[in-house]
Amino acid sequence: MTGNLKTRGSGMTKVTNPIDLLKQIDEYYNITHCTNGYLLEINGRDSTDDFVSIKVVVLNHNELLEKLIEIDDRIFEQRQTN
Repeated sequence: MTGNLKTRGSGMTKVTNPIDLLKQIDEYYNITHCTNGYLLEINGRDSTDDFVSIKVVVLNHNELLEKLIEIDDRIFEQRQTN
């Protein structure tokens, strides 16, 4: 997976893992199977408590599985703290 850009205001910042931009992840996410990989759309709240939607492109099912495990772990942690 290549780097992603985060836009806020007038500047752009390179983000290694866009899922880290979310302090809270919704339990619903969407996976779209594309010709050359998968598009994963994740909703949640950012550090300023705004609702945001991020899109992550992965190239194969192994990368997709890694992201799904990461999301599931984060959602499980959220449930434990609430």
